[in-house]
Amino acid sequence: KEIRSIVRRAAANAAVIESDNPVRIFEGSKKYESVNSPKFVMPEASQLKDGVLELQRATYACSEYVTEGTQSGMGAFKVKIGICNSCGLELENETGAGYSYVESVVKKGDETDSAGDFCDGIDKKDAAQLPEKATKKALEKLGASEIESGNYDVVFSGKCMSTLLSAFASVFSAKV
Repeated sequence: KEIRSIVRRAAANAAVIESDNPVRIFEGSKKYESVNSPKFVMPEASQLKDGVLELQRATYACSEYVTEGTQSGMGAFKVKIGICNSCGLELENETGAGYSYVESVVKKGDETDSAGDFCDGIDKKDAAQLPEKATKKALEKLGASEIESGNYDVVFSGKCMSTLLSAFASVFSAKV
C-alpha cells in the first residue's frame, strides 16, 4: 500500500516538473571581458608555520588568563573556475586566497570561555590584531550570569547581527 502511494506521488511530481519545452544551450557571447585578478602565489609552508607560531605567541602574551586549548591557524588555497558547454564556450579564471584565525581560550578561577577572530590574508599586518581581538572577546564573556526570563532590550554586535540575518536572507528576495 505504501509503495503504491510513493509511486503515485512520484508520478504526480513528475507531471508538475517535467516539461516539453525545448532546451536551448547558450552558445556564448562573441566577446567576454577579461578578468584582471592579480596572480596568486601560494605561500611556502615555512611562511605559514612561522606565521601561526607568531600568532600563538602573541595570543598567549595578551593575557595571563590565556590557557591551553588556544589555537591559531593560517592557510591558503588556489581555485580554478571554468565555464564550458557543447557549443564551444570555454572560459576559465584562476585565483587564490589566504586566511588567518585565532581562537583564544581563557580561564579565570573555575571559569573558562573562548572566542575567536579571523581575517582574509596571511600577511603579518592582516593577522596582527587577531590575538588581541579574540582574547578581548573571550575575557568579556567571563563573569556572565543567567538572568530571569522576561522582555529585555538586546544589543547585538555587528557580526552577530550579520549571522542572524544571514539565516533569513533568502526570505528577503524573490529569487530562489
